[in-house]
Amino acid sequence: MKKAHVFMTALILCSQALVPVASFAEAAPDSSGNHQEAVSEESGEKSNKQIAASTAGESQLPKDTKATEETVNSEKTQKNTENKKAEVLAEKESSIDLWMPDKNLQAIVAEILGKTDFTQEDMLNITSASIDNKEISNAQGLSYAKNLTYLSVTNTDLSHTRNLSEIGTLSKLETIVATGDNLSDISFVKSNQLTSLKSADLSNNVLTNLNSIAGIKLPNVERIDVSNNLLNDISIIENVDVPKLNTLLASHNQITDISPIAKSTLTNLVTLDASHNKITNVDAFANATFTKLEYLIVNDNQISDISVMKNLKDRYPNLRVYQVDNNHIYSIEFMEGYQLNSSTSAINQTYEKSISLLKPIGQNTKQFEIAVPITSLDYQYDNSTGYYSGTPDPTAKTLTLDNLTGMSAVKLTDGTVKPVEGSTTSVQSFIIEADQTNLPSQLHFTWQGAQGQYSGSGIINIEWLDPKAPVIEASDRTIYVGESFDALKDVSAFDQQPDGSAKVDLTDKIEVLSNSVDASKPGTYTIKYGVTNAYGLTATSISTITVLANKQKLTGENFTMYVGDPEPTAADFQASATDKDGKPSEVSVDLSKADLTKAGEYVVSLTSADGQAKNVKLIVLPKKDLPLPSIEAADKTMYVGDKLTEEDVLSWAKFTNAEGFVTGFDVEGEGIPISTSNDTLTKAGKYKITYYVEDKSKNTKSHVVEKAITLTVLDKQQADTADQNTPTGTIKAGNSSMIPSTSVPSTVSANKAFPKTGERSNQLVTTIGIIMTALSAGLFIWLKKTKRTN
Repeated sequence: MKKAHVFMTALILCSQALVPVASFAEAAPDSSGNHQEAVSEESGEKSNKQIAASTAGESQLPKDTKATEETVNSEKTQKNTENKKAEVLAEKESSIDLWMPDKNLQAIVAEILGKTDFTQEDMLNITSASIDNKEISNAQGLSYAKNLTYLSVTNTDLSHTRNLSEIGTLSKLETIVATGDNLSDISFVKSNQLTSLKSADLSNNVLTNLNSIAGIKLPNVERIDVSNNLLNDISIIENVDVPKLNTLLASHNQITDISPIAKSTLTNLVTLDASHNKITNVDAFANATFTKLEYLIVNDNQISDISVMKNLKDRYPNLRVYQVDNNHIYSIEFMEGYQLNSSTSAINQTYEKSISLLKPIGQNTKQFEIAVPITSLDYQYDNSTGYYSGTPDPTAKTLTLDNLTGMSAVKLTDGTVKPVEGSTTSVQSFIIEADQTNLPSQLHFTWQGAQGQYSGSGIINIEWLDPKAPVIEASDRTIYVGESFDALKDVSAFDQQPDGSAKVDLTDKIEVLSNSVDASKPGTYTIKYGVTNAYGLTATSISTITVLANKQKLTGENFTMYVGDPEPTAADFQASATDKDGKPSEVSVDLSKADLTKAGEYVVSLTSADGQAKNVKLIVLPKKDLPLPSIEAADKTMYVGDKLTEEDVLSWAKFTNAEGFVTGFDVEGEGIPISTSNDTLTKAGKYKITYYVEDKSKNTKSHVVEKAITLTVLDKQQADTADQNTPTGTIKAGNSSMIPSTSVPSTVSANKAFPKTGERSNQLVTTIGIIMTALSAGLFIWLKKTKRTN
């Protein structure tokens, strides 16, 4: 029995010794980082079975081993408790790694929450997070901080950090600070879910452009800071939707063109800081949309002219601060009219200009006057508004010049010339003296104005140039024999010096030095011209004049015509012309002084296309004695229903010797009634038709000859008499102006055959006789047959 008890005790001790090993196997992670939960469960099952076995055999143990068993059980219970704690901790660690794999980010969050074992639900308690000088390779898990309103990540290299886009899902985020983070791309904010964002500080990164946020919508953002980057292209600013943006900070970049900002829809912009860039002008501000602008900060750029802002005070009524220090601005007249506070500043300007002057001629000393290029305003503080306002200062009384070198004197605005002595106001120009051996190359000066808010230093570089001779413009010419010739016609001269001074016309100074032209003889000749400018320099020019034989010719003869003849042409006058080169030239005839309706002798002008002119005579004789026109026509007879037109009536007459006359007819009374539907006669009666020949050359109508006939219209005897309701018209007159006719029109025989008077009566009697004879013969035969029958 003792051996059996000893064996059972050893077995129990061994089983208790294996429990920690099983627990360790349960908590230990595998090589992939996952805990071996299956092993832990299996070991647990084995431990439970062993415990059950030991309990079942406890009643068989002798009393002297009971204390030993109690000690073993106590140790087992303590080990199980420790194993369960390790198991829970391992499970929690495993779940965080799944949704937030970056250990550094876990440590940051743990520090914020004040505990190491946190859940996704715990992330909802974070409203503000600041991270500085950390290493984060993966931002996964930040999206669970859904109540985060402030996030600052500074001096942390995020250039290779994954899942930064989770930041863009934090819809309650109001402020994001990402400075010194080596960012070259900020597309992580482009999810359009940052609807609560008010401020974005992306300064001190390596952004070269903002293309990654094209089309972004940030409805509540008020402040954007992209200063201290490498931005050289901000054109994308025209394609972002930030309606509430009032502050844009873009200083310390490489921006050269600020116009995209001016062209954008930043209508609520109040502060614009584009200082420390490479901007050369702000011309786009003339039409910018941000009319609420109060602060314009463009100091430390390359701006020399900001005059575009002049007279725009109504467009920018709230503009109170101009900060344009450290530029190249030489005039602050653009500030006139604005009410500015004391923060306005235009100090430390640098001005440099190069000019050209002509070297003095000879040994004489010459004075040169160079205008002062700097202009200022008279700035005074207005107690009623609390702002400074500037007014023009034409006499430069508020502009002080100092440190003058290179000039011998200054000329004041009142015309006084005084030597250079210390600081001076009201200076209009610098005076320098120069000769062949003393040619100053630079002028230096400093200035201060606007109560100390406008200052700078200036350099004027002088390039001394040798004067140039004037220029004569005289081209070669060609003339023809017989033409008048002016040697100075179309010849000009001017003086244009390389110092940029205005062109001086010297045409009236030109001299003809030699002239061999003989305009009466074909040949080639030369003319030599000369002119001298104010510097004593003379220019000469030689032109070639070619004299050609003149082949111009215009011929024409007198012409005789009669009154009434057609209007004469150039051919009638036998007119022809050739130009200077012998080529045909068209000739026109001017008859404005001739009356072709009246006999007489007139002057007619012949003109060629190249301008030649010649007068000839036009003799107009009285009209020729020709036989008088005559008319042949006879009376006509027609019936109601016959067709009749004006052409028919006119064709009944024969006109002889009527060329050049108007021929026609008139109907006496109310005219000849005809149907308007088919041109047929509608009423019997006698109608007088008078044919005439009329002289068309006279102003009043006058019949040369007349011939009257009578048209007799008879009623029809047939049953188809014309309907009395037929609409009727009349034939009243006709003439050759509306009915074509010649002097020999068609006669009656040419018309359709109309029956003569009495012809239809004879035909009727004959017809009745035949019918009566036939009836008599039939009656005779019938009577004879009747007798035979009886």
